[in-house]
Amino acid sequence: DYLFNNAYSIISPSKWFAELIKSEIGIKNIVVIPNGIFIDDYTRCDINNIKNILYLRSFHRFHDPATLVKAIGIVKKEIPDIKLTLVGFDEKDGTYNECVKKIDELFLKDTIIIQGPIEKADIPLLSKSHALYVNCSIVDNTPVSTIEAMAMGMCIIGTNVGGIPFLLNDNIDSLIIEPKDPKILAETIIKIIMDKKLSLSLSKNAYKNSKQFGWYNVVDKWENLFNEIDY
Repeated sequence: DYLFNNAYSIISPSKWFAELIKSEIGIKNIVVIPNGIFIDDYTRCDINNIKNILYLRSFHRFHDPATLVKAIGIVKKEIPDIKLTLVGFDEKDGTYNECVKKIDELFLKDTIIIQGPIEKADIPLLSKSHALYVNCSIVDNTPVSTIEAMAMGMCIIGTNVGGIPFLLNDNIDSLIIEPKDPKILAETIIKIIMDKKLSLSLSKNAYKNSKQFGWYNVVDKWENLFNEIDY
C-alpha cells in the first residue's frame, strides 16, 4: 500500500484494470495509458472476405478456441463456404489437442486451418484474406491482437469478460456476446455475414476506434504525464 499510495500515478494499460485496482485496493491515482501499435503498418481488410474468419490468440483454455470450432460446425450448415484460420502457439494445456479432435469429429478439416504462430511483422498480411475476427476468451484484459484486428478494419466479435467490454463498443464497432456458447457465437457470425450494412458499419467503426491506440497518441499520453511531474 505504501508503494501505491506514495506514487505520483499508477499506470494501467486498460480502463478495466484501472477499475479493478480502484475497487480491490482503493487506489485512485490511476492513469490509463493503453498499449500502442504502429497503426500505419496495418492495411484495411476487404469486406468481401467476410466469410473468412480469423482467430489470433494462443491455444489456451482462457482463450477458448474450442467454442469457436464448435460454432463453425453450426455455421457451416447454413454457410457451406465458411472458412476459419486459427493463428497462435500451443500453450500445452490440452486446448490445441481438443481443437484438433473437434475439427476431426465435425468433419471440418477442409474448413478450418491451424496455421500456428506467425511473426509479428506478418500479422498485417492477414488482412488480405480475412474480414471477420473472433475473440472468444473466457478470461481477458485488453488483447493487442483485438486492437490489431480493429486496425485492419475487421468485423469483430468479442465476449463479455474482463476488459473486452471496455475495449469494444457493442453494436458500434463490434458485437459482444456471452462466452462459451457455440450456438450464440454461430448465430452472431451468421448475422454479420448476412447483414452487409451491419458488417460495413462494424468494419468502419472498428478501424476508426483503433486510431486511439496508435503509438503517436500513446506517446502523447506519456509525455503529458511526465510534464505534470514536478521533479
